[in-house]
Amino acid sequence: MTETVFALTGAYIVVGLLLLSLNLASRWRWWIKVGAVVIVSALYLGTFVGIESLLGWPSPTTLPSRFQLLYGKVVEPNKFTSEVGYIYLWVEVLDENNVPSGLPRAYQVPYTDDLAHKVLTAIGRVEDGELVAGEVSEIDLNGRDEDDPDKENIELEEDQDEQGGGVDVELFPDNPFSVDFGDMPPPVLPEKDVI
Repeated sequence: MTETVFALTGAYIVVGLLLLSLNLASRWRWWIKVGAVVIVSALYLGTFVGIESLLGWPSPTTLPSRFQLLYGKVVEPNKFTSEVGYIYLWVEVLDENNVPSGLPRAYQVPYTDDLAHKVLTAIGRVEDGELVAGEVSEIDLNGRDEDDPDKENIELEEDQDEQGGGVDVELFPDNPFSVDFGDMPPPVLPEKDVI
């Protein structure tokens, strides 16, 4: 987050310097120059307020391939209002040693009945004090599961509930995936020297 703040600050300084150099070198009338400074200053404030309001919203980007589930929420579709459902997951990425790394992040994924059932079951386990890990595997649209090339995924849309946690191919045609939850794997610790 700190890098983002510094990058935005640097970008605003560059824009301010460009505006100042244009105002000093141009032959525009003084009221146009003052108006430009006021408008750019107002945009700075508007951008700051806008970016601050974005903080905390779940990301619609792809889930990490392996993560620890911290919590989640299921919002079912509403046919009366034509609102599509979503599943919100608060997760922490697992590194190669099965250790949570980085900061927790919120993700938004499309709703499917089976994924909702899996998430609700996993949330129950989290509420009981268990550590729950999640693993994402992509579904190959050519009919084969990426993790198990010998297993065919016939009729993806019809068998989605049986495969578990799959995302509707029509909603995300470029990146359909399946999510599975299980026990948190033990961390891989480095070998210790013999004393």
